[in-house]
This record gives sequence, structure tokens and C-alpha cells, in this order.
Amino acid sequence: MLTHPSRAEALREEMLRGTTTIGVRQHALTKYALPRAWTEVAVGVGTVAVKLAHRDGLLLQVTPEFDSVAALAAEHGRSQADVLAEALAAARSAGLVPGAALPESLRAAAVSTGQPGR
Repeated sequence: MLTHPSRAEALREEMLRGTTTIGVRQHALTKYALPRAWTEVAVGVGTVAVKLAHRDGLLLQVTPEFDSVAALAAEHGRSQADVLAEALAAARSAGLVPGAALPESLRAAAVSTGQPGR
């Protein structure tokens, strides 16, 4: 299981009390993530939030936010797959593709997540 270090002891005790296990292995992990920015793209029935992972001013990943896709699909009776495909196509049409430059307008809003634990 993964948990925040502040909850490790409580979770370990719960596992020992509530299961048949007689031991628990525990390891500390550190996550390093790419800096990211967010934008929105227009689809036929609204807008979808899109996460842009980047490094050195270049886009590496362009990913519609699942919650945004799911909400829009449910609101308009469409499949999540259709809304996702439409959002990806809209992002491509806007030039938001891996290898492209991170738009200047999003550089100031980009969030650095390269620190451990973020």
C-alpha cells in the first residue's frame, strides 16, 4: 500500500490488526514528476481541461483530465471515449502535441513538480 509517511505507522498497525499477515515490509519512495501546466480545449459540447507535461520549454505529454472528460460526457449523455477522442483531436488542432513548444501564455502558470513528495 502507498500512504503519506505521517500515516505509515497507523496503516501498518491497521494491517497487522485487521488481516492475517504476520509482517509488513515498508519502504520510503520518492516521486519526481515533470513540470506541468493546464489549459482547456473546446469540444462539441463544452470544454475539457488538458494537462501539459513539459521540460525545457517542450511538451512531453498532453493529457485530457479524466474528471473533466467524465463530467462532460455524463452531462451530455456521451461516452467518455468519444469526449476523450474529441479532446485529444482538439489539442492536436491547437498544436498541443509532444515535441511542440509550451505556449508562451502558459509558461508563467506552469507548476514545477520536480520536488520530492509533490
